[in-house]
Amino acid sequence: MIQNRNFWFLIGLCLLTGVVIHLSLIFRSSEMLSDRPFRDDGFYALTVSRNLALGNGLSVSNGEIATNGIQPLFVYLCSLPYFMTHNRLEAIRLVQTLNFIIHILSTMALFFLVRLVTGMKRASWIAAALWMVSYNIIKLSSNGLETGLYLLMIIGVSYYYFKLIGCGKLQLFYSFLFGILLGLTTLTRIDAGIFCIALALHYAWLNRKNGLITSLLRGPLFWLLGWLSITLPWWLYNIDLAGSPLPISGLVQTMSHTTSSLINLKEYLVNFWYALHVVLDNLLFIVITPLRLIKTVGVVSGVILGLKILSLAVVFLALRKNWSSIKLKSTLSWKKLSFFPLFLVGLLVFYIFFFNVEWYMNRYLVPFSIASVVLLAIFLDRLKAVYTYLVLGAALFFTFLISGYSYNRVFNTMHEYHWGWVRDNVSADTWVASSQSGTLGYFHDRTINADGKVNSELLSVLPGQVGTYLASRDVQYFLEWKETYVFDDSSFTELYEYMYDYGLCQVWRLKDSR
Repeated sequence: MIQNRNFWFLIGLCLLTGVVIHLSLIFRSSEMLSDRPFRDDGFYALTVSRNLALGNGLSVSNGEIATNGIQPLFVYLCSLPYFMTHNRLEAIRLVQTLNFIIHILSTMALFFLVRLVTGMKRASWIAAALWMVSYNIIKLSSNGLETGLYLLMIIGVSYYYFKLIGCGKLQLFYSFLFGILLGLTTLTRIDAGIFCIALALHYAWLNRKNGLITSLLRGPLFWLLGWLSITLPWWLYNIDLAGSPLPISGLVQTMSHTTSSLINLKEYLVNFWYALHVVLDNLLFIVITPLRLIKTVGVVSGVILGLKILSLAVVFLALRKNWSSIKLKSTLSWKKLSFFPLFLVGLLVFYIFFFNVEWYMNRYLVPFSIASVVLLAIFLDRLKAVYTYLVLGAALFFTFLISGYSYNRVFNTMHEYHWGWVRDNVSADTWVASSQSGTLGYFHDRTINADGKVNSELLSVLPGQVGTYLASRDVQYFLEWKETYVFDDSSFTELYEYMYDYGLCQVWRLKDSR
């Protein structure tokens, strides 16, 4: 009875802690609202949401430049706060409230998913508590990007799919509905297309005895109709705007765009190094490593990797010692769940071999955390109670420690050195530009994005002509980190002159603009 009381106390404390941390972010001081966990890239999406609410469509730069450099479903959802208020800071509070609701829903969805696939009550509560209190999940669910909604959709679709395939023969109406759900998931984040493919392959394999044609017609091919009914307008819009179904934010970060080659062994190895750390973090679930600490293969990153492997070895030894009591094979229906490992392998292949964005790997590989928390909850349910107390206690400690450390600490240098300089030195009707322009573009409407993440006009700008383009756009000032590629652009150095360093940035102005 005492152990049972301790268990429920810890579960309640984890759930309450997650709620309190989210509420503390919502009611943060105005000076800290735009800081972490909000990301600079998150403000790209929120700028588009704001323009959408103002009647400017999917656009940036004072509503003048159409964009598709976003994940559309989240942007449309986040336009609601901007219908409610024109105050940009108060809108951030409302967006954070929306993030909180999404996190609550994903916790509930995970609870029901674990209950469905395992039938284990305690494991369901353990999974929900770990998910709610996990610092990494809280951070990624409140960063101003689509990650929290993406996790909710992946968990929800997994629940629906598992329930459908357990019912035997699918009715066509429900197959069509499932296709719509898959379409919405894809619009939440485009790489969910890999998830859809994994589900289609899994369904065809699982029902191969009924005949491949029959299983395809009643399953994936009928899903496709629902999927296209939701996603086709987005693909057509992308092709019309940028000549490709992919968003421009994805195009500018592909291996072929950044390195001019799809085969680049060095980039593969860098991506693999980051992916290895992120996957290990997700297997441990509780902790997360700041990616700046593993930027290169070295002493620090090697020690971190060694500690992770050692921690996993300890976990595996504990599991091996108690393996007879875990009964994993009889607990999970591996045939029905094998779509998820297939999806995870697809994600790894995609981001290691086709993308050059290793610094975002934690966000892109976050679906690994879903598999990890489900397995961890099952293990803890079958092991001695002390293991559950240890893991839940460690999750609480880590989240309290990192949240307390970061709550009033300034991390977003974009706010201070980009927007801060513009706010204090130029008028609202002056055009400025930056490569990392998310925060600046959110607070200063007349901002031109210079790295192409949300600026569709840059698709037609030739190399060496970025400066000419910026001048044609009447950009008076350019602010950016010292290593930005624009400073190597020949036309930029001809047309713009260096003023001074401001914090971490250089400030340049158009010649003869004084």
